[in-house]
Amino acid sequence: MRPKLEKVSAGNGSFLSFEVRQLSFDFFWHFHPEYELTYIVSGQGKRLVGDSVETFGPGDFVLIGPGLPHVWVSEKKTDQLAVALVVQFSAAFVESVLSFPELSAADSLFRKAQQGICFQVARHWKPERKMKVIAGLQPGNPFTVLLELLQELTVKKSRTLASAQYKLLRSGNDGRRIHKVLKFVQDHYREPITVSQAAAMLHLSDSAFCKYFKRSMGKTFSDFVNDIRITQAASLLMETDLSIAALAADCGFENISYFNRVFLRKKGIQPYKFRESRRENRKYNMPND
Repeated sequence: MRPKLEKVSAGNGSFLSFEVRQLSFDFFWHFHPEYELTYIVSGQGKRLVGDSVETFGPGDFVLIGPGLPHVWVSEKKTDQLAVALVVQFSAAFVESVLSFPELSAADSLFRKAQQGICFQVARHWKPERKMKVIAGLQPGNPFTVLLELLQELTVKKSRTLASAQYKLLRSGNDGRRIHKVLKFVQDHYREPITVSQAAAMLHLSDSAFCKYFKRSMGKTFSDFVNDIRITQAASLLMETDLSIAALAADCGFENISYFNRVFLRKKGIQPYKFRESRRENRKYNMPND
């Protein structure tokens, strides 16, 4: 298990575009030298980009830069298919795009993509239709529509995902080792997880493992575990009526006081206020953009 180097071939075209349609998004921590634009049509779970951990759902729209490890993984299997629209293009394609004066502003966009960019999709802006044209699922000129979409992205609200401190996992050996740990945390975050368990997986001492993980991911192992758990807790706060104590326990927190402190530190708001604010937003159907 490792972050795999995915080989991308655009065939005779300038870019590669396709639809992913499956029962669920499996854990496939990978990277490639191409840029990647991904739009989630259906499905939900966690999105990992570098050291960023967030929930995703329909409308999630992200641009990933070359060499940046990423994965969308379904939280649970449902009757709903997991569907994504993906476009991948090379650095050479980006160079040619930037040669057009009308697209010169995209230079900043592609530089930010080195950390991953999440775009804010609002009701009056629906990139899904253009992504379907680019993927060949609807009539239209894919190349022209891709250029139009890239131009739109230069002015849309967005935020970067991976931290500036995150080191891209360009080393194959580091990639193979860290992937094993990340998948273990993803699969077992509801259970007690110790540094010793993770260190043993890589045949390292606890102290050596902690240094290795911090160097690879830009954060401590315990901080990463908390990221996974808090991301899931935030999702449960929005989607269920579970008591805060019950959902904290379900996400692997044995102490409610500790959960409250970590949630406040990660989200900047207390859990019950987070739930109230999200419910108010849904109640009034407040636009995002």
